[in-house]
Amino acid sequence: MFTGFFRDPVPDMSIAFQRADAGARYLDQLCGDGWHRRIDVGLLNVGSATNSVLRQLTRHKLFRIVFDWRRDSVALGFSCGLWDVLFFAPPPWVSRSFHRLTEAWKLVIEKRYALDQLPQPRPASVQSARHDRGDSDTNCFTCLG
Repeated sequence: MFTGFFRDPVPDMSIAFQRADAGARYLDQLCGDGWHRRIDVGLLNVGSATNSVLRQLTRHKLFRIVFDWRRDSVALGFSCGLWDVLFFAPPPWVSRSFHRLTEAWKLVIEKRYALDQLPQPRPASVQSARHDRGDSDTNCFTCLG
């Protein structure tokens, strides 16, 4: 009867990444672009009552609960389920699960930071206006040789 109770809630990193990625996509829909800039990755700990993804967003008033907490929080990588109530002494397999989720979230957020640094493509309207004037790179530069 209690065998499921003693299973690892997040058995490996691939599951952790799937859940963190699903949670990030959910936050994109709920909060829009840029929510990840409000997360302090150095403090991030999914098992923490004060430094989880949702708690950090709540501090910035960017989040409100609009899903079935008991079901969706696990699938979206915000929780390990029932084990969240055992902050003081989770068993080792649950501590590993929280650690896996935390590391997955950190990588998902750091990837978004990296994407923020990439140059954005120019809008097509700017490119077409330049060519409509007859300008081109060949008119602007001369190779010396």
